[in-house]
Amino acid sequence: MSRFWRHFISNGADSGQDPGYFTPEPTEREALDAYSNVAVHGYLGLHARNAPLAPALARRYELTGTSGVAVLSVEKNGPADQAGLQVEDVIVALDEQATANVNDLHKRLTTLPVGVPATVTLLRGERRLERMVAPTEYPKPAPRM
Repeated sequence: MSRFWRHFISNGADSGQDPGYFTPEPTEREALDAYSNVAVHGYLGLHARNAPLAPALARRYELTGTSGVAVLSVEKNGPADQAGLQVEDVIVALDEQATANVNDLHKRLTTLPVGVPATVTLLRGERRLERMVAPTEYPKPAPRM
């Protein structure tokens, strides 16, 4: 009998009764589906790169880091677009956590719940702005034909 098919659960060998019973275990497909659904990553709908912050701006806004995440493009009608982010904005925090680089932004997105608005702090030119963005589920790639 396959270990993926059934497993033995003990119900107390000292009771004098049958020490256990069999119960179905999830099929391999069900287990893989459950595993693949565990990590739902948030998606903002933008392309970005690491960018240094002007020291004067960092001092003015009391930012702890010396870099942020510069927005290169924004997907039309995506979460970032709906929140009002624009090309050349520099994201310095997401949900009140500093984002010194793209990796920080990605890590933060993996911890935020999908569909729940979070504050994004950004620099636009000389101004510091805060916007609310609701990450969506990362889109599935289109099937290849």
